[in-house]
Amino acid sequence: MSIILENFAEGESPMATVSVSMPLTRDMATAALDLAMNGHGCGHPDTWPVEAVREAIEHQLVMDGAYGIWRDQHLIAEMADDPSVGDFVRAEYRAVDRAYPALAPESVFVVVAPGARPYTGRCSDLTLGR
Repeated sequence: MSIILENFAEGESPMATVSVSMPLTRDMATAALDLAMNGHGCGHPDTWPVEAVREAIEHQLVMDGAYGIWRDQHLIAEMADDPSVGDFVRAEYRAVDRAYPALAPESVFVVVAPGARPYTGRCSDLTLGR
């Protein structure tokens, strides 16, 4: 955590900016994004710029706190399977993946050929004969 004392004019009370690091899961980040952007006429999540996604998530964390987002994270995962809103929510997950690539799931697969040892890894690790 860091605290920065802001400059203030004579007669004004001092103000501090407090920065707190908060670990987030992908579901938590998507829940925060959904709460911040949904219903505000912001268009489709696939069109949201990375910076806007990050700012929306940070804003919602300030408004609801980490506990509020943690408490609601299971709802967003359930909404992704709801036929009425699933496409939109999955697009919000993609927006989070663009803004925070470290949260994106890895594409994992298994290749088994007769007589070969199974390979489990990421798609990006394969050279495909090149």
